[in-house]
Amino acid sequence: MQAGKQTPDRGSIPPWQDGGCTIRNFDFASGERLPTLTLAYSTLGTPEYDSNGQICNAVLLLHSSTSSRLHWLKHQLGPPLFGDGQVLDATRYFIILPDLIGHGDSSKPSDGLRA
Repeated sequence: MQAGKQTPDRGSIPPWQDGGCTIRNFDFASGERLPTLTLAYSTLGTPEYDSNGQICNAVLLLHSSTSSRLHWLKHQLGPPLFGDGQVLDATRYFIILPDLIGHGDSSKPSDGLRA
């Protein structure tokens, strides 16, 4: 994973980490299968753990059906959400921004299943 790069239009968005996970032989409810499903994501902040070892400050934000995780980072949404003292202050929360299946850098079923 590498840190997201700050650009002037992102204002006070804290640095983020980009990553991905791969799931082998992913089955859809329809019965169709992708041999490999990759899900891309970005995270902001640091996870905190409770006494049971569970992350206790995670927030999962999903994008709209016509966007990607970068929507949260490139638009005017970032600073008012993730900046110091804001509702999702990245110094308090571990924020997870996934690309949904078929969007952004995640696998597109039509690539493997052919629509």
